[in-house]
Amino acid sequence: MAKLIDLPNELLECIFDYAIPEPPPPPRTPGDNLDTPSRAMFPFNVASMCIRCLEVLKSNGKYWRHVVIDLADDPTGFLDTFSLFEVKNNVYQPGITVTVFSSDTEDFQRFGTPGMPTRMVHKSVENSRARVVFQNLERSLERCSTIQIQLVYQSSLPSMSFFVTRSNPLLRNLTLTSLIHDEQLCDSVNSLPLPLTKYPGSRNAFPRLSNISLTGKCFMELCVFGPHWVLLLKPSASSSVFQIAINHYRFDNDREVEVFYDSIASLRPTHTLTLSNLTLGYTSQYRFSVSRFHPPLTASHIFFDSVSRQFLTEFLPRMMYCDPQFVLVSLKNTSIPSIRHLTTKTGSPTLPLLQLIDMSGSPQDISLYSSIATFGAEHVRLLRCEGVTDGLLYPLSVSTNPRAAKMKALELHDCADFTSEGLRALVIDRQCMHNEEPTEFNELQAIDVHGVGPPLSEDDATWFLDAKLNSTQVEWNVERTRAAQDGYLTDLRPSHITRNILEDAIDGWCVGNSSKSDMYTLSWRETSGFLLFD
Repeated sequence: MAKLIDLPNELLECIFDYAIPEPPPPPRTPGDNLDTPSRAMFPFNVASMCIRCLEVLKSNGKYWRHVVIDLADDPTGFLDTFSLFEVKNNVYQPGITVTVFSSDTEDFQRFGTPGMPTRMVHKSVENSRARVVFQNLERSLERCSTIQIQLVYQSSLPSMSFFVTRSNPLLRNLTLTSLIHDEQLCDSVNSLPLPLTKYPGSRNAFPRLSNISLTGKCFMELCVFGPHWVLLLKPSASSSVFQIAINHYRFDNDREVEVFYDSIASLRPTHTLTLSNLTLGYTSQYRFSVSRFHPPLTASHIFFDSVSRQFLTEFLPRMMYCDPQFVLVSLKNTSIPSIRHLTTKTGSPTLPLLQLIDMSGSPQDISLYSSIATFGAEHVRLLRCEGVTDGLLYPLSVSTNPRAAKMKALELHDCADFTSEGLRALVIDRQCMHNEEPTEFNELQAIDVHGVGPPLSEDDATWFLDAKLNSTQVEWNVERTRAAQDGYLTDLRPSHITRNILEDAIDGWCVGNSSKSDMYTLSWRETSGFLLFD
C-alpha cells in the first residue's frame, strides 16, 4: 500500500476535500467568547506532517478558514498562509480569523505559576518570532475580522499603535493577552498626547469593533493618543453590542487612574465591562473630589475580578458619581472598601442585581455591608462566599443598613456557614420594617438557597410555608451532608403539580419496578403550594 506522501497531488487534494470542516456556528449572542482554533484539527494537523502536505494544502485557499500560528514552534512554514485569502472580483472574502498563540501558555495554566514556567520559555525567542508574524499580519489587517493574540510575555504583544494607525474595516473582535506582564507603561500617559491626525489610516481604525479584550498596558497605550481615540470606536448597525475586558495593570499615580476611568467612560454605550487584576502601585490618599465632573459609565453589566481594595477605593466613587443606570454589578475574589461619600448618598437609582462571588467573609471584613451600602441592589446573589454567617447576613436587614431597603430577592449558592434560623430572623426583621413604612422598605419576596448549604429545620420550614406568617417565596435545595440531622430538610421547592399527578407518576414508576427492594422510600407532604422531600 502506498504511503500518503507518495500519492499524486490530485489524489491528495481529493482526500483533503473530505476533511474540510463545516463552518463554525456563529456565537450564541454577539458578545460570546470565541473558541481558539486548534492546531490538532484540519488543516493544521495534516500540514504539520510533512513539507509536501503543507505545500499541497497551501496550493488552494479552500482548505483554510483560519490562520493559526503557534509561537512555541518555528512559525516560518505558516507565514504565507495569510496570502491564501485573496481578493476576488475586487471584493474581499469574509473576514479572516487570525490566532497567534503559544502552547507554552498551556503548561503555565496547567502546572506553572506566573514567572515560573514548567518549560523554559525564552523571552527573546518569543519576541523575535512574534515580530516576524506581525510583519506578515500587517499586510492582511484590512481582511481580518477576528484577531486573537495570546502569548506568554507582554513584551511579545504588538503595540496598540500597530492597529490604531492602520485601517481595520472588518475587525470585530480583538484579543491581546499575556501571562507574564514584563512591561509596564512608561510616563507616556502623563505627557502630551500623540495627535491622531498624523496617521490617516486611523480614521477607519475600528469602524466595526464590538469585542475587545486587552491587557491593561495595551489599553493604556490607547490613552497615549489622548481623549479623542475613543472616537475611533464608531457605533454601527451591525455591532449593537459592545464589550470590553481589561486585565492586569498597576497604576502608579492618580493621573493614570483618572485617564483610565475617563477613557472607559467616554466609550460608546457598552454592554459589558470586565476589569480584572487591577491594583495600585502607590498608597491611595482618597483624593476624589465631588467638585470635579466625572462622566458616567455607559456599561450596563460590570464585572470586577481580583481587583485590589485600593483600586476600588479610587474607582468606585467615580463610577457611582452620576447615578448610573447599571443592570448588573459583579464582584469576584475581592475586598470591598467602605467609602463614606457613597454610603451616605441617598436618592441613587436601585441596582437590579448585585453579584458577589468567592468572597471571604469575616468580622474584620465588612465587604458585604459595604457592597450593599454602595449599590443598594434589589436582587443580591452570593456565590461560593465563605464565612457567610448569620452575623454577616445581618447587614442585609434594613434596621442596620438603610441602603438595603430596596432588596427584594436573595440568592445563596454554595454558602454553608449560615443557618435557616438566621435567614428566618432576617425575613422577620424586613417584614417588620415593611409593615411600619411600606413605601420605604421592601420585604423579601424570594429566597433561593442552593448547592452546598445548611439544612432547613422543620420548624423554620413550617414558618416559611405558613402564608399567614410569611409571604416570602422560598426555594431550598442543598446537598445532603453528614451534618443533616433528624428534623432537618434539604429540599423545599414550590410545587406546580397536584397530589393526584404525583401519585399517578409514582404508581406508573412502580409498575415497571415490581421488586419493592428496588424502590426508594419517598415521604412527602404538600403545604401551601410547596413540596418537602425528606
